[in-house]
Amino acid sequence: DPTNADGVTIISYHWANSGPYAFGSYTGNKSADGPMINVGGSPKAFTVKRSDGGTENWRMNDTENSPSNPVDDFLTPNATDAIILANSTVHTDFLSNGIKSRATSNGQNGNTFVYIYTAFGIQPLTDGAINQGRAK
Repeated sequence: DPTNADGVTIISYHWANSGPYAFGSYTGNKSADGPMINVGGSPKAFTVKRSDGGTENWRMNDTENSPSNPVDDFLTPNATDAIILANSTVHTDFLSNGIKSRATSNGQNGNTFVYIYTAFGIQPLTDGAINQGRAK
């Protein structure tokens, strides 16, 4: 049984970084023309957090709760908030080959901050993300 530093048994789940899942990091630039995160297809959900912890919550954008693009609504899965609607500083484009962070906030695209992310439900592209997009 794996345990943490306090001797409490822990459970962990692991996914391969391929197919319908992608995990990684990117560096923010605090610009409305923020970084492009290429995950090889169009994801259904994107979750992000500053790698140094910061004071911001995890942010999860998804195409089910917010079908318009760019997505301005997000969930904070580590907090008690419901969906945060139409936040003017959080804009996430769901593209045919990944995510374009257009946020101008430290929670998702602060200048020089490194962010970790997960992308789930990726529709993989077979031509290197050049000519295909998700069918709606």
